[in-house]
Amino acid sequence: MFDAKRIGDSIIHLVEMPIDYSILYGAKVKAKVDGVRQKHTQRNHTATHLLHKALRTVLGEHVVQKGSLVAPDRLRFDFSHYKQLTEDELKQIEKLVNEQILLNRKVKWKSCTRRSKISRRDGPLRRKIWRHCPHG
Repeated sequence: MFDAKRIGDSIIHLVEMPIDYSILYGAKVKAKVDGVRQKHTQRNHTATHLLHKALRTVLGEHVVQKGSLVAPDRLRFDFSHYKQLTEDELKQIEKLVNEQILLNRKVKWKSCTRRSKISRRDGPLRRKIWRHCPHG
């Protein structure tokens, strides 16, 4: 599997297969997770949360995530803001994120539906996620 996409309520997994291989509709398949790759991707996913918090702390609560790429070796975080970041803002954001990383806190997992995440985005879920971050 090299990617997953949400289409409606379904998650479609994109996989690479040999050219002479096919899967019949309804066939059972077994997925195998690369644990090392997954751990790196999880770390970068957590970093997007830390970055979002730092951006909102430094730039203001108007900052909203507009997209992201989370991969084992990198992340990209798209966000809304009305002007280009200054060097000072960039250094403040980097400092806040690095402070959180160095605390090496245990990450707690909570499963919830996408609809639930969206409906609670600016409510109790965000407050719960961020309450352990001392900068806001």
